[in-house]
Amino acid sequence: MTAVIFYGKSVDGAAESIKNILCKNGGAIYCNKNRLSIKTGNERYLIVESDHSIELDAPSGIIIFLNKISLHGPDIPNGFVAVTESSNHEALELLSKSETKTITCGMAAADTVTLSSVKEDSAVISLQRHIKTLTGKVLEPGDFPVKLFNKVAEYPLAAAAAVLLLSDFDISLASEF
Repeated sequence: MTAVIFYGKSVDGAAESIKNILCKNGGAIYCNKNRLSIKTGNERYLIVESDHSIELDAPSGIIIFLNKISLHGPDIPNGFVAVTESSNHEALELLSKSETKTITCGMAAADTVTLSSVKEDSAVISLQRHIKTLTGKVLEPGDFPVKLFNKVAEYPLAAAAAVLLLSDFDISLASEF
């Protein structure tokens, strides 16, 4: 099971979109300060939402920075990888003070995960440089065509793809984006 921490508040619906994609592609146990949701017990992801500093005690995982965060971020363990929008300057500043591996998502050539094309019912997600998955497998740059079943904004689509790639999920098998 892959731990996925949503850090901050989502004022643009990004967290909900990312959670929906993960739930449809492996399933998720979901927990925030008010709710715990377990569907089948075979879920691939453990999703935890926190808008305040949280103590992370796990060997590996993914922390997704949302667009409204506290300036005092969590201490991120070595095995975690951060995913953030390249325009999230607060998150980038917090991450620059740590040694956390960071995947930026956006539409610039400098971003790790971008979208090379988006149509009404499909998109092509581009991995711009190699990354190591949480299990240590190296993924080479490339394009990943996906079918879109719902309208999804650029950042949630790219961030969800980053989580799937980092957790060794074959995006070509994705049932729904």
